[in-house]
Amino acid sequence: EELSEIKEQLFEKLENLLIIHDANSRLKQAKHFYDRTVRVFEVMLPEKLFIPKDFFKKLEQLIKPKNQAMFLT
Repeated sequence: EELSEIKEQLFEKLENLLIIHDANSRLKQAKHFYDRTVRVFEVMLPEKLFIPKDFFKKLEQLIKPKNQAMFLT
């Protein structure tokens, strides 16, 4: 139960975080984008309404070096 409370608190903190650049290079909250894996969204919505394809690659590059350093210690 404690873990679910921590998870909920984390989601509350992240909800308002401006983390993803939109098509105009402005930072937006994740809730401003649609899930590309939902077929109806993919078919009906323009590309600019989805999380940019390179977002997760950039995020991985930021996180990966930190994780590797932890294993070296």
